[in-house]
Amino acid sequence: TLPSADGGGGGGGAVAVLDLHYQSVKTAASILDARLAEALRGHAEVWLVTGTGHHTDRHSHQKHVSGGVLHAAVGDYLSERGYRHYLGKDQGGQGGAFLVVPRA
Repeated sequence: TLPSADGGGGGGGAVAVLDLHYQSVKTAASILDARLAEALRGHAEVWLVTGTGHHTDRHSHQKHVSGGVLHAAVGDYLSERGYRHYLGKDQGGQGGAFLVVPRA
C-alpha cells in the first residue's frame, strides 16, 4: 500500500506521496507505470516528489535543464499520458513536486 497523509496506508486516504528522489529517469517512469494509477484510485490526490536538482553539482548531467532532469522527465511523462497535474512549490518557492489528481 501507499503512504497517505492521513496516517493510513492507502485505500481512500486523502493524499498519497510517491517520492522519486534518487531515481533515474528510466526507473521513475517504471515506478509511475506501476504505482500512479493505483495511487489515484485510492486517494483524492497524489504528490510526486522529484526534487529540483538544486543540490546537484551544476556540471552534472542531472542538471542540464532548469529544475533537474528528473523533474522535467516526470512532467513530460504526466503530460504525454494525459494526467491532470500541477506544479508544486514549497514555502521557499522551490519546485520539485507535482500534484496529480484523478482525471475528470
